[in-house]
Amino acid sequence: YIVSGNANLGKLFESMDIELDEDDGHVVVVNGWIMNQLGKVPEVGDSFDYEGYHVEVLEMEGMRVSKARIIKGDS
Repeated sequence: YIVSGNANLGKLFESMDIELDEDDGHVVVVNGWIMNQLGKVPEVGDSFDYEGYHVEVLEMEGMRVSKARIIKGDS
């Protein structure tokens, strides 16, 4: 998936058949979720693995993720 940072996290997780983690329940959009997972303001190229998916920041607009890639698998 290539997703906007403004994409609704709940709908994205639903399409990927992932349950929203209790810790992420307060996060509404992909940008906030990525910031939560990384524990910092992301930079292009930052990445992490989550529930069998690899997430990578592709584009930033200021301090916000504008585009991310989410790939099934570890890489």
